[in-house]
Amino acid sequence: MSGLDEHEKVLFARCAAATPDERWQMNVNYLRSVNCWGRSALKKFGSR
Repeated sequence: MSGLDEHEKVLFARCAAATPDERWQMNVNYLRSVNCWGRSALKKFGSR
């Protein structure tokens, strides 16, 4: 894992140790934090 800073190494280790459900929840939480999840995201990106 050369070339990664400390934060990236911690993030990688956390994702590698997580179950599939935990990884899915991490992704959902991230998408919500950047306002790309739910009905508002569908409206923003022009989906029905």
